[in-house]
Amino acid sequence: MNLPEVLIQLQKRGTAKNREVYQRHGVREPVHGVAYADLDALEQAIGVDHALALELWKTGIHDARVLAARIADPAQVTAVLLEDWVAQVGDRFLFFAMSPLVARSPLAPATMLRWIESPAEWVQASGWQVVAALALDVSVPDQMLVPLLPVIERRLQKAPNFARYAMNSALIAIGGRPAAQAAALVVAARIGKVDVDHGDSSCKTPDAVEYIGRMAARAASRSKSAKPAKAPPKAAAKAKKAPAKAAVRGKKTAGKKRGAGR
Repeated sequence: MNLPEVLIQLQKRGTAKNREVYQRHGVREPVHGVAYADLDALEQAIGVDHALALELWKTGIHDARVLAARIADPAQVTAVLLEDWVAQVGDRFLFFAMSPLVARSPLAPATMLRWIESPAEWVQASGWQVVAALALDVSVPDQMLVPLLPVIERRLQKAPNFARYAMNSALIAIGGRPAAQAAALVVAARIGKVDVDHGDSSCKTPDAVEYIGRMAARAASRSKSAKPAKAPPKAAAKAKKAPAKAAVRGKKTAGKKRGAGR
């Protein structure tokens, strides 16, 4: 697909109802109002196309930018590109779209640490959303994430509005790791309720203590249900008889040897 073809598809699939929903969530014009199911279908049809992603982002159309972040190649992103894109983030949909891209790139650790120090709301929020994305990647070591727990505890309640939301998401995601669960629960309890202004929408901020607790309970339940496989009855019976048979054979052999020595 080329740029004109994708833009036609985005325009065709947009609806007035979705535009209204997105705008209630703070999305600015221009926006077509393309449903995420349609964005998913376009992403699958296009695959990874970094050149097209760059063109889509330059259009300034919200839906095109969300799609751009999805089809961009993590191996080809540069620090300059990421700084340019994050400076233009102004709503939750874009930082949600960008965080997996950054998390899959080799620049993830440095970018994450740089952005969480930014005083700008959406840059800082994007940084913490990258932390949340990395926490879901089992290949990322706990040592990269656990040291951020005291940072979250110190800063969350004083952070800008959507940075608080992203920090809470990062706390929950880190708490989903078995090695960090207990520490994350302590931090979440100390922080208490996190208030975020979601604007004219029904969105809510998850309770970190409750959410991490549910994840811990599910993990414990899975662990209990994972019982060791039992050997088939015949195999088990044979296994029990084997030592006895071996002992009998040992006695017979010993008797023969004693007889031969007489």
